Amino acid sequence: MARKSRRNKAAEQKAQSAQNTQNIEILNQTPTAAYVRLSLENSGNETEDSIQTQIMLVHGFIQSRPDLKLEDTYIDNGYSGTNFDRPEFERMMQDVYAGKIQCIVVKDLSRFGRNYLEIGHYMETVFPRLNIRFIAVTDDFDNSRKEDVESLAVPIKNMVNSLYAKDISRKVASLNEMKRQKGELTTTRPQYGYLIDHKKHCYVPDAETAPYVRAIFRWTLEGISCGDIARRLELLGVPAPCARCEKDSPRQLTGWNAAKVSRILHSSTYVGEQATGKTRKAVYKGMKEKVMPKEEWIVRKDAHEALVSRPDFERVQSILDDMCRQVKEQTERNAENRAASVNHFGRLLFCAGCQQEMKYTRIKRMDEETPHLVYSCSSLRGMCQNSPAPVNEKMLMILVMDQIRNLVHVALDYGKLAKQILSSEDSEGSMISLQKKMDSLSYRMEQADERRTGVYEDYADGLLNAEEYQYMKEHYISEKQNLQLQFQETARQKEQLTKKANAAIKLSQNLEQYLECREFDEELVRALVDKIYLGGDNTIKVVFRFQDVFREFQECLEGVTKSEE
Repeated sequence: MARKSRRNKAAEQKAQSAQNTQNIEILNQTPTAAYVRLSLENSGNETEDSIQTQIMLVHGFIQSRPDLKLEDTYIDNGYSGTNFDRPEFERMMQDVYAGKIQCIVVKDLSRFGRNYLEIGHYMETVFPRLNIRFIAVTDDFDNSRKEDVESLAVPIKNMVNSLYAKDISRKVASLNEMKRQKGELTTTRPQYGYLIDHKKHCYVPDAETAPYVRAIFRWTLEGISCGDIARRLELLGVPAPCARCEKDSPRQLTGWNAAKVSRILHSSTYVGEQATGKTRKAVYKGMKEKVMPKEEWIVRKDAHEALVSRPDFERVQSILDDMCRQVKEQTERNAENRAASVNHFGRLLFCAGCQQEMKYTRIKRMDEETPHLVYSCSSLRGMCQNSPAPVNEKMLMILVMDQIRNLVHVALDYGKLAKQILSSEDSEGSMISLQKKMDSLSYRMEQADERRTGVYEDYADGLLNAEEYQYMKEHYISEKQNLQLQFQETARQKEQLTKKANAAIKLSQNLEQYLECREFDEELVRALVDKIYLGGDNTIKVVFRFQDVFREFQECLEGVTKSEE
C-alpha cells in the first residue's frame, strides 16, 4: 500500500478538524422559532409588511446565523397586536414551556405585539426566567446583549407602538363609518357565494360557490332539513364557509353542519341587500366584537346581484319560522320526558370506530310510562366504518355492572396474591426470595472484603509481588462493586414490589364492598369508570380508572420473576 505524503496527511487532518468544528456548531445550535403576524386591518393585502415578506426576512436572518436553527414558523394572519390571545402565539409559547424553543425571532417589536404592558411582562419577566433569547431583526434588538436590555429605546418603541395601535384603530373605525354611510363594504372576507369587486366596492357572484347557495334555498323549499342539506353538501365535497380562506389561517374551519346552512338561509345578502354596522370593536383595547341591535344597522337594498329571488327568500324565512316554532313547541311538550329520562352515561360512552362520544335518543313506546334512551354513533351516516348498532340504556346498564363485578373479582384475586407475597410465612414467595438474594449478596461482599485484606497480608509477608498484589486487589474491588450494584437493584425491586403490592391490597379492600352490587349505581360507575367503548361487532370495553394499579403490580412481579431466572 502506498504511503501518504506528509502534505496529504496534514490536509486530511485539517479537513477532519474543520468537519469536527462544524459538527460541534450544529450540535450547539439553538432551536429557534420564527414568529410573524399581520394585523386585522392589513390581513389579505399585499403590503411591505405582508406575511411572506416577514417570513423571508426572519428566515433569512436565522439562516445567516450559525448559532441558530429554525425549528418552526408560527403565523398569526389577521390578528391584532394589542392582545396576545392568538392561536399561533399560544402554540409557540407552549413549545417554549416544553423546552422545544429556546429563541424567538421577529421582524420588529411591533410584530410581537403592540400592548406596552404585555410586552414588558414577557421581555422583563417571562423570557429571562425561561432563559429565552428574543431577537427583533429590524429594530436590532437582542436580549442576549446587556446594552440592549438596559437601553431606554426599547420601552419607548413599545410605547410608541401601543399609541400607534390606538391611533390606527380610531382611524380605521372612522374610515369604516364613512364607508358604511356611502354604502361601501367594510369587510375583507366576502359572504359565502360571493367575491369582492374592489373597484366597485361590492359583491359579485362566485362562479364556484354561488350555485350551491341557490341549491341550499331550493332544497329548503322542497322541505329538506338543514341537517340533511349539510350531509348532501358533505357527500358532494362542496367547499364549506371559511374553507376558502387562506390555507395558513389557524381559524380555518372545514365541514358542513346544520348551523352553517341555517346562517346562509337567514342572510338577506342573497337577495341583494348589504347590511353594515352589525358589530363594533375597539381593536387597540383588545375588546371583542359587540353585536349591535338591528335598528342600528345600515341596510342598502339592491347593493349587488341577488342569488335568490325575494319571494323565494321570504318563503324560506316562513319555513324556518315554522320549523323554529315546531321545535319550540316540541321542546315544551317533551320537557317532562326529558326530566324523567336522564342520561346516566353522559361523557362516558364512545364509539370504538370513530372515537367520538355516542349520542342518545329518547324513545317512548305505548306500553311504557317513561321514555328510555338508546345510544348510537354520532358520526354522519356512512362516515364511521365500525359503527356499533344502537344500544338500549337498560341493556348497557346490565353489561357495565357485570364488568364492574368482574373487576371486583379480579381485584380480590390480586389482593390475595399481594398479601401472600408480603407474608413472611410464604417461604417460596418473591419477597422472601428477594430478601434471601440480598442476604447472599451482602455475605459475598463481606467475603470480597476479607479476600482483599488477605491479599494485602500475603503481599506484606512477601508471598505476592507488587504486580500480583495489584491485580488481585483490583479484581476483588471490581467484584465488590458488581455485587453492590446487584444489591442496590435487588433492594429497588423489593421496595417497588412492596409499594405495588400494598397499593393492590388497598384497592382490593376498597372494591370488596361492591362485590354483590347488582343494581345500577351512577355514582359508582362514574367513580370507577373512565370510558366505555362500543364496537361494531357488539363488543363493549370498559376502561376503569384504577386498573393501572393491578397492571403495574403484575409487571413488577413478572420483572422480579425474570430476574430470579
